Amino acid sequence: MKAETIIGTITNIHPHSDLNVLGADNITLTGTNFPHQLEGSTFDLQFDDALKTKCVPQTSKTDTFVCLTNTFDKTVSLSKKYKMTVIINGQTISNAKDMTMKNNLKKTNMLDPSSVSPVLK
Repeated sequence: MKAETIIGTITNIHPHSDLNVLGADNITLTGTNFPHQLEGSTFDLQFDDALKTKCVPQTSKTDTFVCLTNTFDKTVSLSKKYKMTVIINGQTISNAKDMTMKNNLKKTNMLDPSSVSPVLK
């Protein structure tokens, strides 16, 4: 009997808009035939921006997969749309959904001085 390759499908991606250029967005892919677990499988998830920003695998079940976005290059345009390539165990999974960046950067507060001791007295 010959082994058969089963290719997964993606039916939904959440969120697919308002992705943060600074990264740290958990993206959930819903579909079929994802690996039961991360161990023993290979994953390559990347956006089609100039630097091919990665999305790091977090969890996998047969019908859901979660990855965490890395920081995008600072030249990435706000509100721009990108595609994400999903390759699991050498098989490219078709994904027609555009992913849209936020239209503004998150504001952050800086600490002064720049290094603060975590030790409380």
